[in-house]
Amino acid sequence: MASGWTVPTGWEREVDTAIDEFLVQTKVSKKRLGEALGINASSLTLSHLENTAKQKYIFHRLLNCLRADNIYTAVYRMHLDVTGWHALKHLSARILGCAFPYLVDPERPLENASEAYELGMLGVEYWEPGEWDAAVSYLQYAWGFFQVHPSDSSDAGLYVRLRVGTHLASWQSTAGEPGATFLTAQETLQAAKGYRGSDPKIVEAICWLYNTAGTAWRHAGKHPEFAIEKHQIADKIILAKSLPRTHRIPMLRNQAKPYAQWALRDEVRQSGWFAEALSVALESEQEAGGDIPSDEVREEWLLSRLTRIECLVAMRQDNSAVRLWDETMNQEWVPAMVSRKADTALTAKWKFAGLSVLLARHDLQCLAAEAHAFQNDKHNAPFGERLQRAGRLATLAEAGDEDGLRSLIVR
Repeated sequence: MASGWTVPTGWEREVDTAIDEFLVQTKVSKKRLGEALGINASSLTLSHLENTAKQKYIFHRLLNCLRADNIYTAVYRMHLDVTGWHALKHLSARILGCAFPYLVDPERPLENASEAYELGMLGVEYWEPGEWDAAVSYLQYAWGFFQVHPSDSSDAGLYVRLRVGTHLASWQSTAGEPGATFLTAQETLQAAKGYRGSDPKIVEAICWLYNTAGTAWRHAGKHPEFAIEKHQIADKIILAKSLPRTHRIPMLRNQAKPYAQWALRDEVRQSGWFAEALSVALESEQEAGGDIPSDEVREEWLLSRLTRIECLVAMRQDNSAVRLWDETMNQEWVPAMVSRKADTALTAKWKFAGLSVLLARHDLQCLAAEAHAFQNDKHNAPFGERLQRAGRLATLAEAGDEDGLRSLIVR
């Protein structure tokens, strides 16, 4: 008589060992692993794995849970970085390998374009809600793959490359790596220039890429004209392709500081460039609802308002800057939002605008102290570019160099 179905010899011990090693490496609980994979955590215990009445169900359930598309979902659910993804991929390979040893070699994980695209988009998904630590590891992984392997010429491949390049450049800019930012943005722009299609997702991705490139050009010390040009291209795409008008808010706002920088360089046309700086900053606020922004765009509105205040200080319109700051902070929702968004880019921007207001009040001693406090606050660690600038602001304030301070505020 033929014997009944059984798991491969040693399957239960190999699965149990593989799971334990994964848990130790990632510091994830067995319950959380089960929830992420879509299997009851008790099914991952040795007692259940050894239970002949449960083995067939668990064996096939694990095969389904460890399919490739579910791996990426599980990674996101567990908030794993690239190291954690490698660990989960290795776990999957070991479990599948002991079930079908002729199909999977756990010591030889595959790397291919499809995988790089999945991980790149995982980085994008992490980035957008602000989970930067996890996002960056995936963006860097995918970008590294793109550097070694020719880019996929398909629309899907281009879309991923655009999103990954844009977010990676944005992080490099925030981290204070202007050279790397410039190169990443430049290479991503090169990939976008050959696109002649009309896919809405790609068009929108190109729009955000140009906006990020404008900031990259500014932080890299390029002439303000070239930074402004990138933001204007992004704005033109929005208008030409009927993208959401709220996209215009950052595109307009990000032109203001380059215009202010240009004014400080060009004494002949200084008043004209300063007028442009205030005009685009104000237009950005208007796109967000003017003096009464809707809840959906309040953060963007506040970023634009703070930019206008900084430009006013750079222009030596100190009374106007202080008055606008006070009007802004007197709106009840503003302090509440800043408090709620602690340790985010918005808070860092708000602190820097506050430094500019101290300059407008000619309180350089307090400015220097606050700049040092910004540097010493561990919560500001992700904002390398601002940390570098805070150090220079403190030095200039201690030296009494108001001209240098006004220029650095719109750097």
